[in-house]
Amino acid sequence: MKRQIQFQNGAGIIEILVAVAIIGIVLSALAGFGYLSLKSTEANKKNLSAVNLASESIEAAKAVPEKVTIEEEAEVQEPEADTVE
Repeated sequence: MKRQIQFQNGAGIIEILVAVAIIGIVLSALAGFGYLSLKSTEANKKNLSAVNLASESIEAAKAVPEKVTIEEEAEVQEPEADTVE
């Protein structure tokens, strides 16, 4: 008498292990992309902060009047000889 092999109608333990392994690999890849994204975002924040500080410093430097030399200041402060009372 021949033995007949019965086929199972459900998932075997090996199929479940393979599926869990594939899901784990996919999730670890997504976690790696998330980590790289966070690092990139942090670097961009630092760069933007540096650019903003540099822009503010440049604007502040532009707002300062030019330095007047001592000779120019002396010319402005000399009284005129014609206006003696």
